[in-house]
Amino acid sequence: MSESDKHTTSGTYTSNASSSGSGDTKEQGKKEQGKQQANQAKDQAKQAAGQAKGQAQQMVSEAQQQAKRMADEKKGMAADQVSGVAKAMRSMADQFKEQEQPSFANYTYKIADQTDSFAGSIRDNDLNQLWQQAQECSRHRPMMYLGGAVVAGIFLSRFLKSGSS
Repeated sequence: MSESDKHTTSGTYTSNASSSGSGDTKEQGKKEQGKQQANQAKDQAKQAAGQAKGQAQQMVSEAQQQAKRMADEKKGMAADQVSGVAKAMRSMADQFKEQEQPSFANYTYKIADQTDSFAGSIRDNDLNQLWQQAQECSRHRPMMYLGGAVVAGIFLSRFLKSGSS
């Protein structure tokens, strides 16, 4: 404190500086301005977050659509391959018939028909439905499921051997 700010009255010092109202008002104004700026920044952050969320959702949607298109394309290719196996089985059944083995020919024709039916099922159902059907079949008829896999393997190996000859 300077000497002019100090007064002595009976040995005690007092300050002449009094709190002015204009200093508090300026400080309150600055606080209000700071609050407004903080609220504006908060609103801008919310808006930016909303935009980012919208863009992310759009990107996810586009990725899902692209994955579905690719899965459908691969599913169609798989169905075509299964149809090719059915065609090969019919050819094999014709050979059995020519070799006068009608029972093998009939079974092979039936398997070819089932294989064609399976190819149609692949084309007509989405991947989730196909997965559920495979799980159901393996749970309810595990021996048939395994037997079908073995038979398919045998026919596939025979088909591949006849193709390489």
